[in-house]
Amino acid sequence: MLSLSACAPAGSDDAGASPSSSATQILPPGASATPDAGDGPQTAAPLPTQEAAVGETVAFDTGISVVIDSVTAITVEAKTPGEVSGSAVVVDVTAKNGSSQAQSLDSAVVMLSAQDGEPGIGTTAGDPKPLSGSLEPGQSSAGRYVFMLGSASARPVSVSVNYAAGEPVAIFTGKVS
Repeated sequence: MLSLSACAPAGSDDAGASPSSSATQILPPGASATPDAGDGPQTAAPLPTQEAAVGETVAFDTGISVVIDSVTAITVEAKTPGEVSGSAVVVDVTAKNGSSQAQSLDSAVVMLSAQDGEPGIGTTAGDPKPLSGSLEPGQSSAGRYVFMLGSASARPVSVSVNYAAGEPVAIFTGKVS
């Protein structure tokens, strides 16, 4: 047998009262319960960009340089669930570390879009090999990205490369070969 009981202060009639629907917020002295629109950043600061043609090198003040070696049309074949067969673009990119410290490429992001605004959709078909790992001073690393893009051959495209989160972005323009 289990017995439960509750206690209330003497003279209180609240022993059987149901919980209140209002909540009390405990704040430090001088704090406001309503956040000020000026508290903290509202949007991310824009990253600096540098533009170049496909095949040209973009060198950042950070000591990292990137180049799009080629932008080539291929046809990919779906091999695993979720993949799609069809027209695609392979982007080969090289990053070089001209600084005196190792740089991580683990958060590198490469994106492609056609001049008409159609986005290239990254795919695991076509054997992509993204930039990754630590890039030691004086070393280079190559990455291969594959994007689904309808009627890819000879289309003007823009490729953006952000070698690490929060770092400058290189934007390359050219035609798919």
